[in-house]
Amino acid sequence: LNDYSRSESVYKKHCDGFPGFRQSLKGVTLPFAKFQRLVRHWQSRLAATFSTGLNVSEGVEVHNSLTILSQLVGSGVFPIFDVQHEQIKAKIQPLTVDSNHTHGRSITVMAKSIHGRLEQCEDKMQKLKPKAGAVKTETKVEAKVDDKKRPEKSESKVSDKGGGEDVAMKDRESREDRKRGRENEDERSGEKGRHVRSKTEEASAETAAKGSKGIKEEKTREGKDDKDRDANKDDSKKE
Repeated sequence: LNDYSRSESVYKKHCDGFPGFRQSLKGVTLPFAKFQRLVRHWQSRLAATFSTGLNVSEGVEVHNSLTILSQLVGSGVFPIFDVQHEQIKAKIQPLTVDSNHTHGRSITVMAKSIHGRLEQCEDKMQKLKPKAGAVKTETKVEAKVDDKKRPEKSESKVSDKGGGEDVAMKDRESREDRKRGRENEDERSGEKGRHVRSKTEEASAETAAKGSKGIKEEKTREGKDDKDRDANKDDSKKE
């Protein structure tokens, strides 16, 4: 599959019309450009898997990853692109020194062997061309960063002394307006508080007056009841 991805003529000769390269059961053959992207995707997934397996604390996982790589590196299966080649090489480099890990001498020997194979096949790696869209995106991002770093030009740029005086006067007027606004708010708040207090005092006075009136009426009724009882007693004595 890697050999087919190197040349469009080879791909058409060996893959065109075969069921395994069709987009559907009765569809057309997968275009060569899409097949190349698919192969790059496979290589990227393999590189990510091996990078994870080589960067763990468990020695068994590291040993298994090196064992599989020993069968792939240099055989034309993996890696075939310069990006994945550099990625795997960077992960194996620390394992070639005993002091950089605690997995044992056997891991160091395997890592040195695979590292040597990577150096031998480095010239055979295919160069991945950067995507045009990625280049344009990077250019736009850099332009945005430059715009953020560049100081914004003030629209009210003062060109002479007279303009500077006008700006200073406007600033003073603005400060005075804000100060007067705060004073007015304070006055309104004070008046509102006084109004609330007066209402409260009136309600309290009214409640007190009603209470006093009720007490007087109750005392009057009690005095009247006493007089009625005394009169009844007198009538009983006379009889």
